Amino acid sequence: MAKYPSPNQAMAAIIDVATSAAASSPPQLHIVVFPWLAFGHMIPFLELSKRLARRGHAVTFISTPRNAARLGAIPPELLARLRIVSLDLPAVDGLPNGAESTADVPQEKIGLLKKAFDGLAVPFAGLIADICTNAGDGDAAINATGFSRKPDWIILDFAQYWIWPIADEHEIPCAMFSIVPATMVAFIGPKSQNSAHPRSKTEDYMVQPPWIPFPANIAYRRHEAEWIATTFKPNASGVADMNRFWEVERPQCRLIIYRSCPEVEPQLFPILTDLFAKPAVPAGLLVFPEIPRDAAAACDKSDETFTPAMEWLDKQPDKSVIYVALGSEAPLTSDHVRELALGLELADVKFIWAFRAPSHDGVRMIDLPDGFESRIAARGLVCTKWVPQLRVLAHRAVGGFLTHCGWGSTVESFRFGHPLVMLPFITDQGLIAQAMAARGIGVEVARNYDDGSFHRGDVAAAVRRVMVETDGKTFARNAKELHDVLRDKERQEMYLSELKPAMAATREVATTASSPRPLHIVVFPWLAFGHMIPFLELSKRLARRGHAVTFVSTPRNVVRLGAIPPELSVRLRVVSLNLPAVDGLPEGAESTTDVPPDKIELFKIAFDGLAAQFASLIGGNGEDDGSTGFSRKPDWIIQDVVQNWTGSIAEEHKIPCASFNIFPAAMVAFLGPKKENLAHPRTKTEDYMVKPPWITFPANLAFRRHEAEWIATMFKPNASGVADIDRFWSIEHPCCRLIIYRSCLEAEPPMSPILTDLFAKPALPAGLLIFPEIVDDDAVIVSDQSFLPAIEWLDEKPDKSVIYVALGSEAPVTADHVRELAFGLELADVNFIWAIRPPSHGAFLPNGFESCVAHAGWCARSGYRSCACLRIVRSGVS
Repeated sequence: MAKYPSPNQAMAAIIDVATSAAASSPPQLHIVVFPWLAFGHMIPFLELSKRLARRGHAVTFISTPRNAARLGAIPPELLARLRIVSLDLPAVDGLPNGAESTADVPQEKIGLLKKAFDGLAVPFAGLIADICTNAGDGDAAINATGFSRKPDWIILDFAQYWIWPIADEHEIPCAMFSIVPATMVAFIGPKSQNSAHPRSKTEDYMVQPPWIPFPANIAYRRHEAEWIATTFKPNASGVADMNRFWEVERPQCRLIIYRSCPEVEPQLFPILTDLFAKPAVPAGLLVFPEIPRDAAAACDKSDETFTPAMEWLDKQPDKSVIYVALGSEAPLTSDHVRELALGLELADVKFIWAFRAPSHDGVRMIDLPDGFESRIAARGLVCTKWVPQLRVLAHRAVGGFLTHCGWGSTVESFRFGHPLVMLPFITDQGLIAQAMAARGIGVEVARNYDDGSFHRGDVAAAVRRVMVETDGKTFARNAKELHDVLRDKERQEMYLSELKPAMAATREVATTASSPRPLHIVVFPWLAFGHMIPFLELSKRLARRGHAVTFVSTPRNVVRLGAIPPELSVRLRVVSLNLPAVDGLPEGAESTTDVPPDKIELFKIAFDGLAAQFASLIGGNGEDDGSTGFSRKPDWIIQDVVQNWTGSIAEEHKIPCASFNIFPAAMVAFLGPKKENLAHPRTKTEDYMVKPPWITFPANLAFRRHEAEWIATMFKPNASGVADIDRFWSIEHPCCRLIIYRSCLEAEPPMSPILTDLFAKPALPAGLLIFPEIVDDDAVIVSDQSFLPAIEWLDEKPDKSVIYVALGSEAPVTADHVRELAFGLELADVNFIWAIRPPSHGAFLPNGFESCVAHAGWCARSGYRSCACLRIVRSGVS
C-alpha cells in the first residue's frame, strides 16, 4: 500500500503476498519503536506509537530514563498495549551531565550525543534477544500475543546504522519512520544516485538534483547548502549523517514511512518508492487529536515557570500574539539572537518567545540585548525553560508563529491554521519555508542568502506583514484553508490504517522474494478489451520481474492482442480456450466488441462455459515439487470480477487468488461487500443516488438518476442467470486473498484502508499500468486493414487539432445517442475521428452525416485500441 506503493513497488507487493499471511486476518502485531533522542523526533514517534496501540497492536517504545519522564504518562486506556522501555545512555566525554536529548546539549555537541546514542546498540540487542527468547519457538512464538510475542517489526529513525545485524539475527523486518518531509528525503536521494551524480561543492546543493524528474523548488540557498554539505561528512560521532541514513537501503528495511500526506506533498511518494526500491508510505501528519489539559502530558514539570506564561496569554486579546520558537537544534549565534530580539522590539506586536540560548565554547549563555526584557515587558514574554508548544499554539490569543520551519513545528502549525513568519536554518527547514511561502501561508524573513545573516528591520517587517498589515489576512485565510483540508481526521487516519496492510505485504514480499524460484501466475481477464489490455500489461510487468505468467483468453482475442515481445516470450505465454457457442450470439464473437450491448449477458453465458476448460488447464500443471516456470503448479490466479466460478477451482487445487479490478477503487467502495448491502439494502433508484453509509468520510460517491438506474440493474439477475453484483461478490470467497485495483494516489484519494476494512483482505493499488511506449507493430487491434486509411488521414492533420471520440465496447448506446452525438460533432466544426460502434437497433448514422463532415471527420467502424489513436500527435483531446 504508489506509494503507499508506487506502481513498481506495489507490483512486488501484489505478486508476493504470502498465502499464510493473507488466508485469515493477521494477528495483532508487536512493534518496537525507537526514535533518535530529539523531541522533534520522539514526540511524533510516540504519537505514532499511541495510534498503533489504539489499533490493538502491542508497542514497545524505546528511549532513555529522563526522556521517558519528560514525554509524560501513557494514557491509562493504552497501558495494556503501549509500554516505554528505558535504556541508560552511556557517558561520553564532553557531554553535559545528565544530557539525554538534543535539548540538553549545545549544537556543537550533537555529534557527541550521537556517539552516546550509538552506545545503546548493546543494550538494545540485549532487549531484543530477551524478548525473542521469552517468546519461544515454533507455534508458540507465532501464536503469542502482546509483549510476549516476538517483535513483528522494528520502526527506527535515521540514526541507528548499527541496528541491522540485530534485526537480521532475529529475522525481524524494519521500517524507517522519517519525521522530515518527503521533499527532504527526495533531495538527499539514495546512495546510488549520489554516486552517479556526486555533489562535491556547495553549488551542487543549490540546484534541483537530477533524479527528481519534474519541475520543483527543491534546492537550497547558499548558507543552507553549506550546512547540508556537512551532513555528508563524518562528525564527532565518527559517522556522517548521510551514511546513517543510507543504511535504510539495506534489504532488512522493508519500507519507509513518512510523516506527511499527498495533500501536502502530492508528487513525491511514487518517486521515493522508485528511488529507494521500497514502498514509501504516508502515515499522515500525526497531528495530535486533542491538546491534553494536563501539563504533565505535554512538558517537563520540573519547575512551574510556564504557569505565569499561560496566565499572561490568558489576558491577551484573540489572535494578537505571535509565538516565536526556533527549535532545539538551530545553530543560533549571538548575532542571530540580537537581531531577532531587536526585530521583535521594532515590530511593536505582542509576542511570546521560547528562547533557547546559544552557546559559546560549549558554555550555554543568555545573550539578549541589554535592557531588552524590561523594554518589552508590557507586550512580550521570554521563556527560557521548556515550553509546551502545542498548548501555546492552541491558545486563542496566538495569531501567528515565527518558526524555524522544522517539519514537526510546521505540522503543528497546520493543526491550528496559523500564518507563519519563517526563519529557517538547517536540514529540511529551507525547503519547507520555500514550500510554505509558495502556498501563501506566510512570509520568510529577508536575509543574506550567502551567509544566512539577517537584520532586525527585516524581522520587524516580516512580523508586521503577518500580524498587522493587510497581507496578514491573506496569509491567515490560506493557512485556515490548509488547516481545513488537513483537519479531516478520517482521511488522516486512513493513511495510518494503510500501515498494517503495507507491513503485511512487504514482509511477505521479502520472504517470497528471497526464494530462488520465481512464481507461476495465471492471469484470466473478462473478454472485453478494456479488461484484457490492462490485464495483459500487468502480465508483461510481472514477466519482466522474472515470474512465469500464463495469460488465458480465446483464439481470436489472442491474435488481436498482438504478439508477445520477444524478450518476454520465455516467461509469458498466452493460452487459448475455445469459447462455447451460445444461441443468439453472432458467429465468431469472442469479445464485447463483437456483440451488441443487449447481447452482453448471453456473452457471459459463453464465458461461463470456459469453466471446465479452465479447470482442466489448472489441474494439468504439476504439483509444488520444486519445478519452475510453466511446469510449476500456479502460485496465484489473478482473475477478473466476472468469474464467480474460479473460487471452487482454486480451492480444489489450493491456489490463492487475487481479484484485479480495472475500474477505480471508488467504484469498488461504492458497490461494497455483501454484508454491508444486506445491512443497508438498496431497493430503489434513489438509494444509488447517495453516498453509501459504509463510506464514512466526505466524498462525492453517488450516481445521477440515469446512472443510478443502470447501476441498479447490476443487482438483479440477467440473461446469464447471475447478477453482476453476485459475480463481483465472488471476491469475498476465501480463496481470494487480496484485491488489486488499477489506480494510484495521484488519480484518486487513497482507498486501500477503506477497501481492506470493508472486504477483510488487503487491497492494493497497482498503479495505472500506463503503457511504457506504443509500438506501431502491435499497438493496433485490427480485424481488417480499414484502420490504415484512418492513420493516413490523421497523419495529414495539424498537431493537436483532432478530437478522438470513443465510448467503449459495453456502453448501452442507442440510436438516439448516436444521432445526437453525430449532430453535436457536426455542429462543433472541429476535426474528429470517431471509433463508432453501431447501436443494437435502429438507424446507424443520420442520413448524409458522413458526407457533411468528410472534410473534418472520420468514422471508423472496425475494432480500435484507443492508445493507437491517442499516440498520434494530431489527437489533441479524447
